[in-house]
Amino acid sequence: MFNYWREEFSTFFADADKHRFETVGGKLGLIQHILDSGEATLERQDLLQGLGVLFGDALAMELNLEWAFVADEMGEAPVLRRPGTSFNLGAFYAIEKRVSLEEVPIDIFALFNAFCALCAPILRKPSLWARLFGPRLV
Repeated sequence: MFNYWREEFSTFFADADKHRFETVGGKLGLIQHILDSGEATLERQDLLQGLGVLFGDALAMELNLEWAFVADEMGEAPVLRRPGTSFNLGAFYAIEKRVSLEEVPIDIFALFNAFCALCAPILRKPSLWARLFGPRLV
């Protein structure tokens, strides 16, 4: 599903501008464009989750995270994880949740910056493992 949405959204860029899709700013700009167009509604849950993929990809690029799935009694959910740590960031549903709560319009750049500002202090700290035993070799 993730690769499907990446492919779909990459078609928004002309061939000469495809490189923009590989940048944080390009991904966020495309998300903002789609949100501003009014296409991202509760009836388009698939599109909202696709935007969640792009939003998560941008955060992964900025914060050095990777996609993972966590399971609990409710099922599986995609999260962003710092490799070698237990840090999980639930960004996949961030846009969908704001649309469902009618917190619109959404300023995706402000949302992105808020996620980064909240995560940066946590991610700068070495893990307990690293503080006790040194860097963990995975």
